[in-house]
Amino acid sequence: MNEKQTKNAAESIVKALVELSLGKEPNIFSKSPFRKLAEHKNYTLIRDAYIDYLKEFDGKIDSDEDMKRLFDFRIKILNYFNDDK
Repeated sequence: MNEKQTKNAAESIVKALVELSLGKEPNIFSKSPFRKLAEHKNYTLIRDAYIDYLKEFDGKIDSDEDMKRLFDFRIKILNYFNDDK
């Protein structure tokens, strides 16, 4: 998976997490992450990783350290999401 694919996949998971937290429910036409996330065995790990990321986020990404933190967060939630066995 290249960097753009990683970014897009992670953003899909975050979007699904936000939609679920706002009370939206997936249906048969929903994209895969939104359909799978509510019942995913690692839902709590994904949610907590997002919360931890937001706790350290100051509203902007303006340093190499910020970019690394974002990239590490994306990889972490993708690993949790893809570990669905």
